[in-house]
Amino acid sequence: LNRGIITLSDVLSDSEDTIMNRILKRVHPYKIYFSASDQRWHTQVEDLSNIRGYRQIARKKEADIQKYLLKFYNIQGTKIYTFNNLYQEFMEYKKATQKMGTINMYVKAYHKYYADDPIVSKDLSKIDAADLRVWLCKNINKYKLNYRAYGQMTVVLNQMYKYALEKGYLEKNPFDAINTKGLGLYNTKKKKSKQKAYTRNEVKDITQIAFDDFRNNPHCTPLAILLTFFTGILVGEIVVLKHSDIDYESKTITVQRMENYYQEVLSNNKSFGKCRYEVIEGNTKGIFGERTVDLTDDAVYILQLLCDYYKSRGIDSEWLFVYENGVRIHNRAMESHLKKYCKLAGIPSFKSMHKIRSTYISLLRDAGMSFEKIAEEVGHQSVITTMNNYSFDVNSEEENRRILNKGLDFLPQSM
Repeated sequence: LNRGIITLSDVLSDSEDTIMNRILKRVHPYKIYFSASDQRWHTQVEDLSNIRGYRQIARKKEADIQKYLLKFYNIQGTKIYTFNNLYQEFMEYKKATQKMGTINMYVKAYHKYYADDPIVSKDLSKIDAADLRVWLCKNINKYKLNYRAYGQMTVVLNQMYKYALEKGYLEKNPFDAINTKGLGLYNTKKKKSKQKAYTRNEVKDITQIAFDDFRNNPHCTPLAILLTFFTGILVGEIVVLKHSDIDYESKTITVQRMENYYQEVLSNNKSFGKCRYEVIEGNTKGIFGERTVDLTDDAVYILQLLCDYYKSRGIDSEWLFVYENGVRIHNRAMESHLKKYCKLAGIPSFKSMHKIRSTYISLLRDAGMSFEKIAEEVGHQSVITTMNNYSFDVNSEEENRRILNKGLDFLPQSM
């Protein structure tokens, strides 16, 4: 309107695309055409720095060519994209294409690192790699970020840039030019084995406490925790086991489903709704869809205790672990009880349900089972995963001191 190219009646009667084409025909002297050879739209723009006086432009979509030209000619009304006004659109796209667990991660990261930062109001096309690097370094120092925390912060940043690129809102992703070297990331303190798995003594204490809890106040949760110690089955798999999954004759459990837990992001993309649980059949942590786990005599005894308890209370359900009202237990209940047991056992720092899996693997390794067989039991595709990520020292400090003295006891007695 300001340039006299269109009238108000044009705006009211024509579509956005029609108006855009009409504007470009007045200000853009070059042809916009589709090339079958590379399946892209082409045109050219004036460029006095080029010996030919112009340069070629190519895009996959005609709309992307038009958006570029509107910016090139600084046509009024061209939308300026910022993280702030792009966030809602980006989140709607992600909700349609990714799991809620990933969406939750984006929401938490955005509102922790970006929502109140001035960068979200800046024109994305004006933020280059140098600007972005300065901003990242500032936040690394502000939040004391190590490599893992840096990855958690920047994943939403990178994904939003990629989305803007795919939509044609940007010409390039400046995050692609960022290298972590030289950013001054804080070192990650390596966790000791004792933080990644339970020691033998801790296992004895916790299992005793769980047994006492069941005897004093019979319910299924302590038995579910005990079965986890004897099978290494993931908490998301334990809570959706069925009686039909157990073969008492062969002493095996078939693991063939997984519980997904998430909190749905509300429409404001800032807060979360009620916890939701979803059972997915034929899907487990491993890549094989299902696996068979061998049961020890102690594991069978735990299952017999469970069945006797159900029989005495008249509880009838297809699910293996249910409350007296027939409602299936969830992973949060198991985590809560395990935390209580750790406190009663005097364990200084809580270790999650997942640490039981590492403990199971480490104990079987020490007992002499091959890593190939252990990987089969826990559903790992690669033995390397089992060895590198789940195999830890489960001896106490006293036990390791005794082994150290015994292994290095070679001085002559006469000394």
